[in-house]
Amino acid sequence: MEMQARVLIMSACLAAGCAWADQWTRFNVAETHGEGGGAGKFAIERPRAHAGPALNAADFGVSVTNDDNAAALARAFAEAKRAGASRLDLPPGKYRCFSSVRVDGLRDFTFDGHGAVLVFRHSARQGDADLVVAGAERCVFRNFKMDRDWTRAPSDSIGDSHFLDLFQTRDLTIEDCVFDRTGSGAVQSAGDWTTDLWSGGVTNCAVRNCLFRDGNRQGRKHAPPSSGFFSNILVENCRFENPAGLLVSLVHARNVTFRNNVTVDDGFVSDRQACTGGFQFRNCQDVTVESNRWELADGLAEPTFSFPADTSNVVCRGNAIKRIGAPLPPYGGWMPSKRWCGFNLLGMFILRDPKHAPLSDPTFSRTPGYFSEDEFRWMRDWGFNFARLPLDYRYWIKGGDWNVIDEEEVKKLDAAIAYGRKWGVHVQLCLHRAPGYCINPPKEPKDLFTDPSALAACAKHWSYFARRYRGIPNDELTFNLFNEPPGWISERYERVARALVCAIRQEDPDRFIIADGLEAGRIALLPLARLPGVGQGIHSYDPSSFTHYQASWWKRPQGWPRPVWPPKEGGQAWVENWFAKREWDNPRMDGVYTQVGEFGCYIRTPHPLVLAWLEDNLRVWKARKLGFVMWNLRGPFGIMDSGRADVEYEDFEGHKLDRKMLDLLRRYAAEP
Repeated sequence: MEMQARVLIMSACLAAGCAWADQWTRFNVAETHGEGGGAGKFAIERPRAHAGPALNAADFGVSVTNDDNAAALARAFAEAKRAGASRLDLPPGKYRCFSSVRVDGLRDFTFDGHGAVLVFRHSARQGDADLVVAGAERCVFRNFKMDRDWTRAPSDSIGDSHFLDLFQTRDLTIEDCVFDRTGSGAVQSAGDWTTDLWSGGVTNCAVRNCLFRDGNRQGRKHAPPSSGFFSNILVENCRFENPAGLLVSLVHARNVTFRNNVTVDDGFVSDRQACTGGFQFRNCQDVTVESNRWELADGLAEPTFSFPADTSNVVCRGNAIKRIGAPLPPYGGWMPSKRWCGFNLLGMFILRDPKHAPLSDPTFSRTPGYFSEDEFRWMRDWGFNFARLPLDYRYWIKGGDWNVIDEEEVKKLDAAIAYGRKWGVHVQLCLHRAPGYCINPPKEPKDLFTDPSALAACAKHWSYFARRYRGIPNDELTFNLFNEPPGWISERYERVARALVCAIRQEDPDRFIIADGLEAGRIALLPLARLPGVGQGIHSYDPSSFTHYQASWWKRPQGWPRPVWPPKEGGQAWVENWFAKREWDNPRMDGVYTQVGEFGCYIRTPHPLVLAWLEDNLRVWKARKLGFVMWNLRGPFGIMDSGRADVEYEDFEGHKLDRKMLDLLRRYAAEP
């Protein structure tokens, strides 16, 4: 009969807001389970020095420009074995590897990734590993990151896949690596069930200084690391983030030490298993779990340690836990009941700064530092109901200090919100330039995604707005965290977005929020789909060579292809395929409010083609019940004062109106 031992935890004192508590509470599952003193001592041998050559993976065709580097990387490992190489170096970069790579029979060898990222798209066969290491002896694999390609393979296709599968290895060290978005486990050992149980196992293996990121990022319920048929195993100084299940599942393991590791779970994912951050021991002997730390959000179940009857001699000592607060107050449940359709208004889009753009730039004539009531009135009269305000935070800070907010300048935002309420136009505030990030130049002095002070400043601004506008209904005002995050920082963006949502909800628990998708709004971020009251924003500017044809700020050394629309497969088919490739059709997005927060074509794209492109997109969006917000109302992408040479404009209240484009938008904004 299986015995369950629950960790006993006392509540720690919490700091205010989202801050982490300082108090640690010691806990031990049991001083011992079975007889003995836990794992015994053992040594893991490093590679022995020898005269074998040092190889570079680039010499075998591995390149950041390849669509699939698996074959080239396999050639490099095969040559390392044939030549008796001492090491193989992978230059820094991001390498796509869309099939498994097998490494056989290496001895006294080091593979150094130099921080490179290996991005895998899992093969069709369930249970495959991305990197199989077999027959290795006295080897080190170090300093690389393994990730999944969610944009080109369905998230549910990972099945029971693993990053690393170890087979008949001895004296193997894995160190300074990152395992991101695993399937059923990051590291596995599989033995031969038909013969000797230990014939395929791993002996003398160390996993050190590694980061395991959320094995449940895309909704799966599996542990980041898993193992079977191991003996003499050391896991130390590692970090486990949002494991969403077991930390380690030990099956047929002997003499295992798990020490000095940190597990952090912020509690944003709602469907956690009860065993978050725990262990499972099956048919194991001589295990020590010591000096580890768990940092868990309030409400998460305590780590569970499972000891079946076939497990003996397990020792847990010197472990501790602290609670890091409730990061997200309960959301009231409000969701938009209709499509929002309208325009981006650029009144406070770019601070006038002659150091980075001349004041003669026409953009500045449309970003005066305030908003015109006429624009809200026009939108209401035309049948639109939504205004997105892309904002530059530098408008309302004092002396260039992003920690000091000038309330007199913020009154200009108050006025814009009042105009919206007066004319029945919903207002959405978006930090186009947020403290620490803007997709446009100039670069911010600190990085929102890596610098805590930048994140704190951004959170401070959103806290301020949430507090200032609390009480204005969601029907009239919502927030859009910031504009167009890049595509290569998914895990950092996820953390930043969660922190900003937390900051807003601490002041206004019921405020509805939009977070732009990855890669400048192109790719859905599935982990955020679980956050209550958080929708996602799509930005539609594809094909970019069509929508931004001959844009002055977009340098294309390869030149500009002649704009063509529709493509060969048809315009609507192209748009539908665009959605399917970018996770917007993933079942995990069901029920998530999604809007097209930006779209449009620059003035150089021929007007008849622009109208055709718009109609194909608008038809698909309306069928999907998506609202849309054109960039912009007035300007080179919009319906007014756009400056196109191939449009017959209509005079309208002192402005030049593109009536054909306006009528097209009105037709698709109208409800059936």
